Amino acid sequence: MENNNRGFSLIEISIVILIIGGLLAIALPRMSFSKVDTKKVIREITVSAKEVRNRAKLYGTTYRLAFRLDADNQAYWVEKSTTVTYIDKAALE
Repeated sequence: MENNNRGFSLIEISIVILIIGGLLAIALPRMSFSKVDTKKVIREITVSAKEVRNRAKLYGTTYRLAFRLDADNQAYWVEKSTTVTYIDKAALE
């Protein structure tokens, strides 16, 4: 029987979700949402994060969510990388 290790482990997915949660916890208080519902923005970022994860798994490509936290011009966007970026798991521990 061949062992196929192409997927992500539960620990890896949990770490990504924790990192996104941490970024949101830092970014949301700094973003001023005048006339914009905070829950709507959170939903949009969550949907974007899920879509990015699904595309990364489907196409084997590296994507990242980027946040601009300037006082006057706050935004987030998705970047697609043409190179694979490896994260040293030992550095995260």
